[in-house]
Amino acid sequence: MARVLKDGGAWQLAKGLLLAFGSTAAALGMPLAFASVVTALLDPVRCATRLGRGVAVVGVLYIIEPALTYMYVAHMTRISEKFTTRLRVDTFKSILTRDMGFFDAQQVAQVTAPVTADIAAVRSAVQTNLQKDRGVRALLESVLGLVLLTIMQPQLAWIFGVVIPVVALSLAEARKSLLAVAGTEAASLAKEAGVAAEVVRNVREVRSFGTENRELARFERETVATTQAARALGTAAAKLEACNRAAIYMTILSVVWWGGKLVDKGKMPAALLVSFIGYCFSLNFAIQGVNYSLADAKKAWGALLRVFRIIPPEQFRGRVVFSKVSFHYPTRTDAPVLKGVDLELPAGKVTALVGASGAGKSTIAALLSRFYVPIAGTIKIDGIDMRDIDRTWLVQQVALVGQNPALFSGTIASNIAYGAVPRGGSARALQGGDVPLNGATMEEVIAAAKQANAHDFIMQFPQGYDTPVGEGGAQLSGGQRQRVAIARAILKDARILVLDEATSALDAQSEALVQEALERLMQGRTVLVIAHRLSTVVSADKICVIGSGMVLEEGSHKELVMRGGAYTELMKTQVKSYSVMES
Repeated sequence: MARVLKDGGAWQLAKGLLLAFGSTAAALGMPLAFASVVTALLDPVRCATRLGRGVAVVGVLYIIEPALTYMYVAHMTRISEKFTTRLRVDTFKSILTRDMGFFDAQQVAQVTAPVTADIAAVRSAVQTNLQKDRGVRALLESVLGLVLLTIMQPQLAWIFGVVIPVVALSLAEARKSLLAVAGTEAASLAKEAGVAAEVVRNVREVRSFGTENRELARFERETVATTQAARALGTAAAKLEACNRAAIYMTILSVVWWGGKLVDKGKMPAALLVSFIGYCFSLNFAIQGVNYSLADAKKAWGALLRVFRIIPPEQFRGRVVFSKVSFHYPTRTDAPVLKGVDLELPAGKVTALVGASGAGKSTIAALLSRFYVPIAGTIKIDGIDMRDIDRTWLVQQVALVGQNPALFSGTIASNIAYGAVPRGGSARALQGGDVPLNGATMEEVIAAAKQANAHDFIMQFPQGYDTPVGEGGAQLSGGQRQRVAIARAILKDARILVLDEATSALDAQSEALVQEALERLMQGRTVLVIAHRLSTVVSADKICVIGSGMVLEEGSHKELVMRGGAYTELMKTQVKSYSVMES
């Protein structure tokens, strides 16, 4: 929807709705205008004056309604074409940026389907529902028509309140059976086409073995099945049309019967009864149109979901939800690590995981980082299953800072720049050297280092940012390595941040510097903190206690302490451990 509302799209949609409202109002005014004509015909004294006025009103409505309908359809067609064109381009662009594994795992038709068939289905549904008796117009006509009838004559409007739900349900059931038969016919046609294509493709073998008659018989069997399915489809379509007509006739009969009584008792003008009969036709067609539109919308939504699985979301908030997630490592299938974990990481908030070693905290972080996929359950980010999101895009949205960050042989600058998202083209070298910056500028590297409290210690080295870190970062202290890793995460600018025991192995001075840098990094991001020391997570928005592969309890520090459960037991255990160490 965000793609439609961009670039003034919200105003354009509002304009379309206003046009739909205007054309619907004009259409609903026609039966009333005809009522004035009938009233004139029934009044011989003032017939000439009233008839001319009534016909003039009808004539004006006959001009206004098609004019507004034309403007509505033309306007909404422009919007839909702009939307589907942008959707095709965005989808194809996303396909071009996929890694090769995506293409290796799928057939060509599966790759191109979102660009061709799925978007074509969306386009067809939109265009079909721009017709007068479909989509928004049909919905407006149904709702406004019922409101108008209730205001005009409540004693007669109840008929529509009783009949319309019955009609709607009947049409829905008839259409459901029609769609089922249509699916069978489509499958039969596909099978028939498949047989024909297979025979033509292998025509040399058919000729060489002399099996033309056998293949002809096989094709004829498929055509018989297709014919039977087509006949069933025709029968179902006839039933649907019969239901439509029966609904209209039943409504008219009810209105004439009850309305006639009201006219006979002088409680309702005869002309108003005529207008009610007119509304019977328009409302029934409108309700039928709404029914068709709902079916079209369902198919179009399915196609859109397949397209949006290709295109990364534009407005990424970072809300993460684990639902019934279970997992075991590939080498230890008999040892489940997670057992039906339900966990939510609110967007822009800090969620901390605490618990004993081996409880499953780091496994949750590994799943969120897409190192593994769950064996059961789902992990959704902003409502989309992680498995349906482009992996290349997803890994750019998650940054991990662990207890022992990995550094590569090279310079400090190249290790910081490792977090940069490549902007295309070859990586540039630093100051003419042979160490690539992965598309980042030197200014960006320095800015990230300053935010990570790393710039000062870097500039103390004779070579500054060109200082080699050694194998695995051996030339740097633990606190320095950690701050380089934080600078790397800052440069990545990911929306989701995973901190796995990020300060547990540092001395007090280094921890203070690293903690200050982490607090800058955490601002405005969805953060998952894994900590052994409870003192580091008391300020988290939410704390989850993990035990035996499950979430035992969750809440703020204050809430969990008051609850006196697993979190309190962890606190007591840690206090005892510290007391033993001090003694």
